[in-house]
Amino acid sequence: MAGGAAGAGEQGTGLSDGRLAALRDGLFELRCAAEDVETAVGEGADASEVAAMCRELVVKARELEHFR
Repeated sequence: MAGGAAGAGEQGTGLSDGRLAALRDGLFELRCAAEDVETAVGEGADASEVAAMCRELVVKARELEHFR
């Protein structure tokens, strides 16, 4: 590879391997939070509990939106 030894994550993404791993971890957390909301609704959780979970989901999504 010309110009240096970029990690596999840097090829085509512009992210270092560490940043790419952090992004993947964040996406996993986001999916888990969404699944938690789905489970809570399916189990009949009250609206305030679901609303709190949704707020956490939105916070995580916004964090990932600003990921650099």
